[in-house]
Amino acid sequence: MPGPIEMHKLVMPLVMPPSDEMKQRELPIIMLATLLSATACNEHTQELEMQQATQRSVLSPDEGLAFRDDEPIGPALTISLWRKQPSALQVVERARMIAIALTGDTTLPRVATFAPPLAVHWEALALANPERPATVNLSLNGHSYSASYRPSSDALLVLSKDTVGRPPAEMSPHELDGGVGREVALTAAKRCMDELAHLGAIPEHAFSPDPVAEWRRRTAIAPHDWIDQYNFTFAPKVRGIPVRDMDVQIGIEARSGRCRLIQIVTAEYSVVDTITLTVPASAAKAAVESELLNDPKVSAVHVSGYVGYLHNPAPGAPPVTLAPRYIFDYSIVSSWASGEAVSRTKTAAIDLTVPGAQLVEIYD
Repeated sequence: MPGPIEMHKLVMPLVMPPSDEMKQRELPIIMLATLLSATACNEHTQELEMQQATQRSVLSPDEGLAFRDDEPIGPALTISLWRKQPSALQVVERARMIAIALTGDTTLPRVATFAPPLAVHWEALALANPERPATVNLSLNGHSYSASYRPSSDALLVLSKDTVGRPPAEMSPHELDGGVGREVALTAAKRCMDELAHLGAIPEHAFSPDPVAEWRRRTAIAPHDWIDQYNFTFAPKVRGIPVRDMDVQIGIEARSGRCRLIQIVTAEYSVVDTITLTVPASAAKAAVESELLNDPKVSAVHVSGYVGYLHNPAPGAPPVTLAPRYIFDYSIVSSWASGEAVSRTKTAAIDLTVPGAQLVEIYD
């Protein structure tokens, strides 16, 4: 789906309210050396196990709701969904935490050192053209970043410019064939999620360990064509159904396995009530295709979707109560005297509680 931020279309905050870290002991007794070595080894093993357990606990286990597209889901939950309105300084601090997760540099300066002028600049960019996302470039501790913010969905994307790939002619066949590979990239993405939670950029225990979406970005410079980035999107799940108004996209550079891009879309939610979903996802998709094809000028439609929560509430707006819906991206092919035209991709939703519901646009 188009998503809250497309990588080349990005924005800034409009609001800027006033600013309101073993023990090592030396035991000279040689006869205890073996015991000390064994103890140290055991302590190190326990420490590693604790670190691994901490990393695993950051991502919440899926609740395991399995369903088929051709069958009704049945009982599900409604949620109350809302977005807070962050200040410009809060957005800049969030960008700093993401930058630390990207580079591992924990010595990046605190927000008070650089944020006020940056926030003013960011705000001016948005006021100049509120309809277009704005991007600022950061240079901190020798690291270069590109930071983009979209206020309408409280979506912040930070891209590290530190890693520069070598020319295709200098790459090995292994690098051109996918670099570190999908599994190593996914492990790196989960490690990056752990770091974001540790820094406080995202809540712990909220996100599913399995990505709700993934894709590979390819680059082509004749005669070469290679995967240069693995992208994974993580989201919370309510009884196995993803909350897509609150997700994190991680981009892993294929050749190095390093985290290169992070986008965080924030929202909050709470469970409200139970509801029964009676329309299978496949039936919803068929209804969408049938409705779109009603236009005599439309010769073909392309629909791809999933069951999830997605509403795109405005920051600061009252909470909305939301049931799982069939969320889909679609484009249409129209026939004209001059030939065929393919529309841009849009995102919409359709109710799964009653047959015959109308589609509702989300991202136009």
